Amino acid sequence: VGSVERLSPGCADCVADFHAAVARCAAAQPRPCTVLFAPGSYPWRLPAAPAEDASGAVVRGARALRIEGLGATLVVNSDNGFHGALRFIDCANLTVSGLTLDMDQPPYVLGQVVQRVNASAFKLRYDPKKYPREESPRPWHRFWHALTQWDPAGGHFTAGIDAYSYGLPVSPVPGEANTLLVSQITPVPRNNSWLVLRHMVGGGSGCNSVGGCFGIELYRCANVTVQRVHWATGVSFALYVHYSHTISLLNNRVVPREGRPMSVTADASHLVMTTGTVDVKGGEYAGMGDDGINLHNMWVEALAAGA
Repeated sequence: VGSVERLSPGCADCVADFHAAVARCAAAQPRPCTVLFAPGSYPWRLPAAPAEDASGAVVRGARALRIEGLGATLVVNSDNGFHGALRFIDCANLTVSGLTLDMDQPPYVLGQVVQRVNASAFKLRYDPKKYPREESPRPWHRFWHALTQWDPAGGHFTAGIDAYSYGLPVSPVPGEANTLLVSQITPVPRNNSWLVLRHMVGGGSGCNSVGGCFGIELYRCANVTVQRVHWATGVSFALYVHYSHTISLLNNRVVPREGRPMSVTADASHLVMTTGTVDVKGGEYAGMGDDGINLHNMWVEALAAGA
């Protein structure tokens, strides 16, 4: 069975407690070890870049490690920018199970069209109590790259536009609180319609680290199972797997939490340059900004150049 390291809600620095538990597990290798989160909410406060944990709490080189949630929710704090939650690098025989991943404020804004300014511009008003704060260190209104129409009655998206290569011209309206001017959009949405503005797929823009902000990231890992994990709110991909081997995704959910229209702003699952087998069973995917599952090997890195 191996050893068990237990974490409880109410921790003053939950990320530090998590790292300490993982370190104790590492000392017990090669025996299996479980980091067990008791039920409850865990404030997940991460440092600003360029700290290693800036885009998610990093676990390196773990073997036979199990992260068990048992109904626990990691609530990523965004006071100093947007972050992911967990990053696993060079790990093997890893299991992540049962966690819910959420954010204290969503990395998008839901607003209502209050005025059509001209044939290609309109004003959007949002609720500041629910959506990102303008005074954050990286002003969120500067990096929107996609716009999606939202049907609150049906609870789903209807149509939208992606401008990943150049971004959407969005700026605060002087003298009008909680109001944004969105331009170069045709046709202009009708008055009183609801829209979601979100950032670029991939997580680099608007993220607290150029490495991206993914709910869970697996890099150069092997024999990993992610099961019964719920991504309620996230910036960029819920799960990003790259240069890894043999992955099982079992009965996971990427579904918005109650009262929010969107789960993650990009893909629910994105796997690239992954070998072995990828086993996907069960699960539910809703409210994400892009693909449900994206599995490909079309990206290649140039590691060196010849003469």
